Amino acid sequence: MRNEWNDPHAAAASGNSANIADGWAVQTLVELKVAVSRIETGMGTLGREVREIKADHASTRTKLAVIEKQIYGATLLVTLVIGIGMFVINKAVDVGVDLAKGNASVQATTRDGLSTGSRGTAP
Repeated sequence: MRNEWNDPHAAAASGNSANIADGWAVQTLVELKVAVSRIETGMGTLGREVREIKADHASTRTKLAVIEKQIYGATLLVTLVIGIGMFVINKAVDVGVDLAKGNASVQATTRDGLSTGSRGTAP
């Protein structure tokens, strides 16, 4: 004889409707317990994965902070090199212009002196 408590079909075959309802209730409770157990297992797994993700996030954030500082340092260095380079180029241009002006005035003086001397003025 089949167990009417665990098998609703056996309860239906015996004609006992109270046992059918009880069998379904028991089966439903068993399925509910299995579902709750699966949910608890899933929540535990989810909790572990969240903790791992948090740890990975903290590690990534630390690495990103280091990279950010390196980028700031590199930017500062490039800015200083460009600034110093521009200063040196500016000074070189100024010296070149001063030399050009000096050569031009020397050439003008020499031309004036030669032209005066070629006129044949007496000492």
